[in-house]
Amino acid sequence: MSVQVPGAADAPALSWYLRAMADPGRPLCSHCGKKPVLVMKTMLCANCTARLRRRGTLDAPPKRLPKGSAALERWEFYVLRSEDPDGCWLWTGASIRYGYGMFWDGDKVVLAHRWSYEHFVGPIPDGLVIDHTCETPPCVRPDHLEPVTQAVNTGRGGQWPHNPDIPREDRVNLELNRPNCPKCGGPWTPLKDGRRYCRTCRKTTMRKWSRRTGRTTGKAPGFRNREKTHCPQGHEYTPENTYIAPDGSRRCRACKNEHRRAPNPPARGRICPPGCTCGRHRRKSLHP
Repeated sequence: MSVQVPGAADAPALSWYLRAMADPGRPLCSHCGKKPVLVMKTMLCANCTARLRRRGTLDAPPKRLPKGSAALERWEFYVLRSEDPDGCWLWTGASIRYGYGMFWDGDKVVLAHRWSYEHFVGPIPDGLVIDHTCETPPCVRPDHLEPVTQAVNTGRGGQWPHNPDIPREDRVNLELNRPNCPKCGGPWTPLKDGRRYCRTCRKTTMRKWSRRTGRTTGKAPGFRNREKTHCPQGHEYTPENTYIAPDGSRRCRACKNEHRRAPNPPARGRICPPGCTCGRHRRKSLHP
């Protein structure tokens, strides 16, 4: 089957895309069968190629649920259950940062994994957060969710080494038994609450902070700026040439006046015709 495009006689003057579409011998898309093939490697048209690139599949998107559906029905609609008995239940709906799912439960927008735990297991105790034991943020399976404190959740998320092939329990032991700091290789310094830190890295960080804030030299950035006698353009800070802003900073009046006298380009790069009264060009227009 061939496709006839109006203006095929002028094909040499058209772009390569239009010339390809005007070719009467070009095959049709292997998926939709309506438009000529754009990518010969996949035998797909432009629309199917864009859908494959954007969604990763050529299947039509699922239809939306009707308004007024129950929260459990909406939750089940966006959950993709794994065929593995111990596999994750992945959330395919809207998500926030790091891949955590979210949906409307009828009253407010909630996190999908927290709603799953509260619906299938029970209320989350005060002061605890939900941790994914499977280390998969989009997972909403109740068996893979555990309420823990924020400190425990943060410690589990920073386990070392970051190798998913090593079981989680072994990684926890490696993290606790790691002898030296991973940044500098120095020894750990224990604290009274059981935590530990690297004294060498902390000294380096504090030294950079002291140098940046002027604590080492005794001259903070504000003090160094007050010592300047000329502006970056070379104008001297005299009482007549200095403007004190409400926040206490100094401004050079000469630079300010030069900036005001500089001609401004037309708004949006367009030139108003003579007698233009559109009222949209606030800046000065260059009339011929």
